[in-house]
Amino acid sequence: MKGVMVDTSGWKAVYDASDEFHTQASDTWMELKRRKVSLYTTDYILDEALTLLRITVGHRLAVQFGRDVRGSRIINIIDLDREIKEEAWKIFVRYQDKRFSSDLVLSYLE
Repeated sequence: MKGVMVDTSGWKAVYDASDEFHTQASDTWMELKRRKVSLYTTDYILDEALTLLRITVGHRLAVQFGRDVRGSRIINIIDLDREIKEEAWKIFVRYQDKRFSSDLVLSYLE
């Protein structure tokens, strides 16, 4: 898989003008779109981002985010199956010295 993996914090930074990384994220987002770079996110990240955006910027922008992602030609949503989730759990448990989220582990297993 070549492209860029986008997690919840990345989506929030693009859509939340009050986010400390908004300008940088928006500039990066526009450049990736211009270059037609493939973006990847998971169904878990999408759900988490929708919920976070609804809380932080409101329903209207959260819906716009969902429509943008679902209608995009460059954003690929990875649906995680049970086998991938189980492997992610094992990795999450095994590496107590790492500071990654279970979502991030899931993302790299696809």
